[in-house]
Amino acid sequence: MNRLQARLPEITHLTCPPPLRLRSPCLFLSSCQGGKGEGVVHREKAPLPPDLYTGGEIVSYNQLHEEMEMNRIRITTLFLPLFFLATASWLPAAAPAHYYNDPKYINPDPNYTPGDYPMADTNQARALYAEQKRELAKRLDDEAYIATLGTGEITYTAIKNESATVLGYFRNYFGVARMGKKGVESVDLLIDVNSMDTAIPGRNNRILTLFFESMKPQFGTAAIHLSHFESAGKREGRHLVRASGEIRLNGVTRPISATLAYKRTGKTWSVQTASPIALQISDFGFGDRIYELMKACNHKSIGNRVEVKVDLRLR
Repeated sequence: MNRLQARLPEITHLTCPPPLRLRSPCLFLSSCQGGKGEGVVHREKAPLPPDLYTGGEIVSYNQLHEEMEMNRIRITTLFLPLFFLATASWLPAAAPAHYYNDPKYINPDPNYTPGDYPMADTNQARALYAEQKRELAKRLDDEAYIATLGTGEITYTAIKNESATVLGYFRNYFGVARMGKKGVESVDLLIDVNSMDTAIPGRNNRILTLFFESMKPQFGTAAIHLSHFESAGKREGRHLVRASGEIRLNGVTRPISATLAYKRTGKTWSVQTASPIALQISDFGFGDRIYELMKACNHKSIGNRVEVKVDLRLR
């Protein structure tokens, strides 16, 4: 027990203008501030424990204030680390740059290549994509809308084994854009996830089945909606706009932003991403599916970052 803890129970009278009875350290501090001089505390001679009473000692306000400040520092020093430990337990973990496979699932043969993989039944998922496409096409009744011609491409780049590039694209997509006097006003794009192609059928099926689970109707379509556009000047004869909106993938919706370059030639508009759109696998709730994919593909790792490029023609 320190000196302050020993003295506070004894203090029954304050010689501060005006005198009052002390009931707590906070009352002492608030009542003495503004008094003349330091303010002094007299300890009455009875009744007090023998080990505490020394008789007639006068304790200055500054002495008690100093001890209270020291106690506050001690308490803060004690509890601050505990606070940070408790806080860290519920803070989200930082997204990894790469997901790593357990070495026990990696074939030691450097020449090993995974074989074919069966294709899942995607009929229900494709039927839902077709229905959503028909619904979106109804907007074309408004002359302000234009639709994709199917002559562009949507590609992506992923990283495996820390440095190897994997390229893929989506063969089926459909989008509409609303055009105004000042340019594009909105963009909606549907992507048939089951149309993904990496040029290796076995790999396609592993990615679609184990990672995307795109045979499930709710996961078979990705959707992008852009609703806010801000002019960013011109480059090489194209108008640049900073676009923002939402992307829905794997049943999860996240904000998205992109810089688009567009140009009109006759009745045809071309819209491209001026720079790749960066997405993170960790943002879309794939969970352990990424590890199942690494095991099936015999990969050491898969990068969290995926870059997407869009090049569309609309009329």
